[in-house]
Amino acid sequence: MEELRAQEMGEFIEKLATAVRRRGWQTPVAILLAGGPPFHFLGEQVLWVTQPALSLFIPSHLVRQLAQVLAEPTAVRALLVRLNAEEAEQA
Repeated sequence: MEELRAQEMGEFIEKLATAVRRRGWQTPVAILLAGGPPFHFLGEQVLWVTQPALSLFIPSHLVRQLAQVLAEPTAVRALLVRLNAEEAEQA
């Protein structure tokens, strides 16, 4: 079960990094992620609180997955590594 969850998280991180890159947000997102656990916690809490309103624009399962990424330090590091890798590929 845990392995499946890790695989799903990895797939979500890949999709998220691609979406961030496509929109040109990799630098601001990388800066916020590099800000450390206080920013991760704050972002996670904002997502949980605003989930009902966000679900009008974004599917609620995506909001939940993003909040779960921010709650997991290894997932945040994986996303940051992926964003930095994509930034290096573009240079």
